[in-house]
Amino acid sequence: MEVESYERALELLDLTVEITKSGNRLKEYLRLREMMGKLYIEKNGNLKLNNQLFSCICTMSKEMD
Repeated sequence: MEVESYERALELLDLTVEITKSGNRLKEYLRLREMMGKLYIEKNGNLKLNNQLFSCICTMSKEMD
């Protein structure tokens, strides 16, 4: 289940990157994708990094509204 969640999140992020025109937003989305990709390929998982990623996503959504 966890692997499928990251796969879906990466798919949605890729779609968002494709339609993003703002350079600053694009940079942040790509940074987020890099972190998400690291979590996806880790075999044992990393709860601390996962929580940091979640915090980052929450902060981004508040600032971009």
